[in-house]
Amino acid sequence: EREREREREREREREGGGGGGGEKEEEASRARAKGIVVRVLEVVQELLSDKRATVRANALQAVGAASLTLQSLPNTLNPLLHTLWPPLCRRFHDQSAFVRVQAFSLAGCLIEDAPDFLAPRIHASLLPAAAASLRQGGAGSLQRALRHTVLSSLA
Repeated sequence: EREREREREREREREGGGGGGGEKEEEASRARAKGIVVRVLEVVQELLSDKRATVRANALQAVGAASLTLQSLPNTLNPLLHTLWPPLCRRFHDQSAFVRVQAFSLAGCLIEDAPDFLAPRIHASLLPAAAASLRQGGAGSLQRALRHTVLSSLA
């Protein structure tokens, strides 16, 4: 799903390559969109600690969408990821297995969007959490999904 989104975005960039009088309008539109995405990430950060698992899971999905949108703007994305990383790490140990699956899946996507920036954080936070999750027992479908997601995010 994420790969399809990336491909669509690349196609839109190729199609929008032709210039014209609307370049300033397009630039202003991009700036407004960037501001909206940044504001969404600021609000979502608070939702990552909500008491409801569904809200936490939806917040994780929003972070993934916003990261994808900002991946070509590392000067904007990296500071936001810096502030979002601690609440995301707490989700690796969430009481809800579904939220843990979402958190590891998101970590894999964020690593694609900002690999150099997140490399030190991966070793410090993601790998120990992944090892702990893989050691957990259980044969339920969510536990299998968690193991699969953890291994996929590390690949």
